[in-house]
Amino acid sequence: MLKSNLISLLKTFSPQEFREFGEFVESPFFNKNKKVTELFDVIKKSYPKLDSGNLEKEKVFKKIFPGEKFRDNTLRLLMFYLYENAKQFIEVNALKNDKLSSNIFLVRDLIGRNLIKEAEKSLKDNYEELEGIKLKNEIYFWNKYLSDEEMISIQERQFAGRYEKYMTGTLLEDLHKNLTDHYLLRTLRRYTVVLNTNEIYKTNFDLQSYRDIINIFDSEYYKDAPLIEMYYYASKMLELPDEENNFYKLREIVLKEEANIDRNSLLDLYINLENYCVRKGRLGLRKFDRELFEIYKVEIDKKLYKQDRFMPHLFYKSVLTTALMIKEFEWAVNFMEQFKSEMITEYRDSVYYHCYARFEMARSNFEKALEYLSKVKIDEIYLKTETKLMLAVIFYEMGIDDSLGSLLDTLRHFFKNDQFMAEDRKNFYWDFVRILNKVNSIKNKPETNGLFEIKQLISSKEKIFHKQWLLEKTEAMLRGLKSPKKTA
Repeated sequence: MLKSNLISLLKTFSPQEFREFGEFVESPFFNKNKKVTELFDVIKKSYPKLDSGNLEKEKVFKKIFPGEKFRDNTLRLLMFYLYENAKQFIEVNALKNDKLSSNIFLVRDLIGRNLIKEAEKSLKDNYEELEGIKLKNEIYFWNKYLSDEEMISIQERQFAGRYEKYMTGTLLEDLHKNLTDHYLLRTLRRYTVVLNTNEIYKTNFDLQSYRDIINIFDSEYYKDAPLIEMYYYASKMLELPDEENNFYKLREIVLKEEANIDRNSLLDLYINLENYCVRKGRLGLRKFDRELFEIYKVEIDKKLYKQDRFMPHLFYKSVLTTALMIKEFEWAVNFMEQFKSEMITEYRDSVYYHCYARFEMARSNFEKALEYLSKVKIDEIYLKTETKLMLAVIFYEMGIDDSLGSLLDTLRHFFKNDQFMAEDRKNFYWDFVRILNKVNSIKNKPETNGLFEIKQLISSKEKIFHKQWLLEKTEAMLRGLKSPKKTA
């Protein structure tokens, strides 16, 4: 079969793109080699799979060069030419679909040809397009800056030597501000990424350069551009997590402007709000569980979660887990049933049963939870690991000590020998196994000092699987020791 960059690229084409590419290849302006067109005609018969027996090299060559001896180099050369055509098609399409950028190229060329009126007309189209952007974003700031640059070029030609005609207005001020705002917004977006990366992976990115840029501006500066203001508060929220007012301010502005925010920015801002709530929840601030739940509901309502038409299985799990934390059981059931079909087939059933097991565990229906866990068949490492950890919880709750001991021993060996799991995730699970083993060892003969040590150990871990459950078990034993014993 033809295995190449060409086939990999053509597989990404939608039916409309594939059809238009055929017209592109047939155009003598873009392709004058008829054999390249014939190669495309052979390939298109196998679209969209592009992996049938019809694409065996010898068969393809025979259809293009009937009666000739197979020459691998000749076929490879045709494939290279068609691949270059495909890349050119993508370039042309990208420019065609970006009216603002294509107009800038046109304006520059028209100015170079001294067709000033035509250039002004095209620039007017750009300004009208920019006026249609409801909330000023990077696209607005950058293209406004470029358009103003070309307008100054036009005025330099129109008013040669008479600088007072175009140097004394607001055009130069706008030029500078739009370039600054574009840079500032890009910087703030990147800063939130760096802050999240530092938090998740404990990296050591230098943050001072970002702080220096942001601190140049007074907070009042950001009010002229709501999207910049949002990312300002997003960065402050992540940089200074103890100052909760930044979270509430960001949420307020996002809710106020969400109808005008482009989808990618809105999703990004909600993810930042999510991350903040998750971290506060890990610190035991339970009010942020409800905040996180409300954020998820907005994302679901606006379908922001969709990736290639599907709901990511990790999102499905996170939403369900959060709903259970705040005991929204009825909502959780409706969610699991309604959105099961939106997950990709590979994960659908196993994640669904995994989540139903979590649901039953939250309601102390441990036998029912065991039944659901037995239906989880997928071999994905994290889901498989969490399923085993959930089994450990169930064995503990049901008092099946032999099975629990055996499972914990198996998990200890697994984490010791595993070389594929990310280190932070391994610690997330391994700490649970280690602490549950301590809790299980002491439960039959609880004593205050040992329990306090275990509780302190749990509290010291920001990230640990089922942290709240471990705390609840430890605190329940402590309460039992403090309660006066009943006498006959």
